[in-house]
Amino acid sequence: MNGPYREEWIISKDEELRSFERLKAWAAITLRKVPEGKKLVSGRWVFALKRDLLDPKTIRFKCRWVARGFELRPGLDYFETYAPVCDATTRRLFFAIGAARGEEFRQGDVSTAFITAQLEEPVYMKPPPGFNTDEYGEPIVLEVHGAIYGLPQSPRAFHKSFSANLEKMELVASFADCCLYTGWRDGRRVAMIIYVDDFVIKAPTKPIADAVFQGVEKIYDIKDLGNLDPGRMLAVDVKRDRTTNTMEYSQQPYSFEILDKFNHFLIPNKNRSTPMDEDLQLSAEDGPKDEVERAEMEDFPVREILGCLWFLANNSRFDISFALSQCSRFQSNPGPKHKSAILDILYYLRGTTDWGLVLGGRQPGNGLEVFTDSDWNGDHATSRSTMGIMIFWEGSLIYWSSKKIASSSKSVLEAEFIAFSRGATQIEWILQLLESLGLDTSTAVPAWCDNQGAVAVIKKGSHGKLTRHIRTSIRIGFDLYINGVIEPKWIPTNDNPSDILTKALGKVKFERFREMGGLVKLEGKEVQG
Repeated sequence: MNGPYREEWIISKDEELRSFERLKAWAAITLRKVPEGKKLVSGRWVFALKRDLLDPKTIRFKCRWVARGFELRPGLDYFETYAPVCDATTRRLFFAIGAARGEEFRQGDVSTAFITAQLEEPVYMKPPPGFNTDEYGEPIVLEVHGAIYGLPQSPRAFHKSFSANLEKMELVASFADCCLYTGWRDGRRVAMIIYVDDFVIKAPTKPIADAVFQGVEKIYDIKDLGNLDPGRMLAVDVKRDRTTNTMEYSQQPYSFEILDKFNHFLIPNKNRSTPMDEDLQLSAEDGPKDEVERAEMEDFPVREILGCLWFLANNSRFDISFALSQCSRFQSNPGPKHKSAILDILYYLRGTTDWGLVLGGRQPGNGLEVFTDSDWNGDHATSRSTMGIMIFWEGSLIYWSSKKIASSSKSVLEAEFIAFSRGATQIEWILQLLESLGLDTSTAVPAWCDNQGAVAVIKKGSHGKLTRHIRTSIRIGFDLYINGVIEPKWIPTNDNPSDILTKALGKVKFERFREMGGLVKLEGKEVQG
């Protein structure tokens, strides 16, 4: 190991090895003790420079010994691998409720998280370079019991361990989201969300939040990341305004990373007011027409750009969801027209990096609401419709979706029904989240739709010759209506914010619906030039 920071890297590497020994993550055994048929997995050192979340000017040298888990054989060396993470909707609802109620947050990160958990079956590994083997006098391997990084089964092992320890603290996982935990302290409800080894506690007062944090600290080595005022979780920046009980929820640094990464494809100083031209139609026929166009597209990382943008859209930027949905349909054989549409999203993002959601800020009498819409046969190439769904809690946008309906719809009514049915099923799930968080769910949820025929049929629960083939969608809406879960209501198209998720709109409509969704220009943030 050479270089100007050799000593720093050696210190970090030694700390990593000491962590393995302290947590008894592995034990050295002689090679002949390895059970017959077991695979020996190798590993490698991974070196990274990390910025401190609380002090971005501070750089940490981080060494990690990572297993080459791909060398293991599924079904022989490991079995179950699934590990859940907290849903983005759960996170937004969690923060919206906390901000609106003036509650306290406390964030932490479990240090050397995975190796604190135990594997169900040991893994046998070749020792790291420089590992002291002199005392054994023969070849040795490491019998790994801790869920070290790189193993396919490690995330699952840590989640099971973390969950079991939280249950011992009388924090119970929600049925609606198994990464949302709730409990009681001093007769008052507390909640916690976890995302792998990151967690955030929500409590009515600071002493209660601190008490829960200290309980976790007794079990794990925790890095204290403060009270999220301001703070960052999963590339999302949050900042509270306690005078209005609101929270800014934005991704400006991540937006800058995207623009910096793909800047060489962009024309300098070009921005857009919308992410897509109004009524733009894309189709598979827009693929490369000749070798020149194929050569142009070979150097354009379509999937990488769209993947980065989807992370942004799924967390805080619903305004680019429709444009992304359109562009994502042609990843296998994109042409110059598709490239231009993708770059337009980046140009729009470049001019709006300082925009973000505002969560919280109570609106009395305006609890949970769902808005649905559909653009019937909006995709001219396939005659498919695109549905849009928006769900608000007390004025805060917590859920959105822009998706092409899987089959062609025979009428506007049918397309609206399908969108309404999907929105209604999401309401059922979100009501379960609200129950877990101790909120009242007895009031029927207004379900807004801009098609009067659809509202009337859902309330009647009957179907005729034009709708009998979608009776399942009708029945879903009708059952929820008669059971008092939803209240179908008509809304004019010009007042339906979910319209922004179904089609490319002109500047005036787009900006109006963007504002209705709670996406605003945030004060104190500057656009990157």
